[in-house]
Amino acid sequence: MTNAPRMASNDNLSCLVSWFSTELSLAYNVVNTTNGWAITLVGALTVAVLTRGTYPTVGAWLTVIGAIILMNRFFVRSCLGYVNLSRWNKLMKATLAAQAATEGDRQRLLGLLNRSVQMYYGDFFSPVPQWNVLRDNLKLAYLWIYLLLFILAAWGFVAINAPFALKCVVGVTLAAATIIEVGWFRAARMFTYRSIDGADGEATRYA
Repeated sequence: MTNAPRMASNDNLSCLVSWFSTELSLAYNVVNTTNGWAITLVGALTVAVLTRGTYPTVGAWLTVIGAIILMNRFFVRSCLGYVNLSRWNKLMKATLAAQAATEGDRQRLLGLLNRSVQMYYGDFFSPVPQWNVLRDNLKLAYLWIYLLLFILAAWGFVAINAPFALKCVVGVTLAAATIIEVGWFRAARMFTYRSIDGADGEATRYA
């Protein structure tokens, strides 16, 4: 990703506040929309599967497995939206701090703001550790969704009358799809945590 310009100065802090406010609103809407679609999908699937009174069948079980794979994608997308929301919130707080600072502190806070813009906008690192991203998104929407889906998947695995080889192939497919998502999450720069120390501006990686 290209380097961000050294934007922050006494003359444009108000413009930065306006820009970051717009990006904060967009990121908030993305998080809500993604979580809303995930909940709607699982709700519709649960109603469709359980109200027919025939679960578990092979077709219904495979549908649940497909929903878990799709939910992994929704979860990563929600994590990205959450990181973006945190990114813009971090930049907004740094901008407001510089705007409200006395003359003696303003240059130091402007320097910190510029380093933050470079790190979180220019280099696109995350201001939130990966474990915190996972934990917060599970608490926000996904813990009960995954719990329901895995209960249905385990029920189907035990109860359906299908060849064991088919169950193994489906299990390996689910595991492979999940490993791919986890690997991408761990390796992507947008999910790689960097912090800025307010005293010397040094960046440290914790993820």
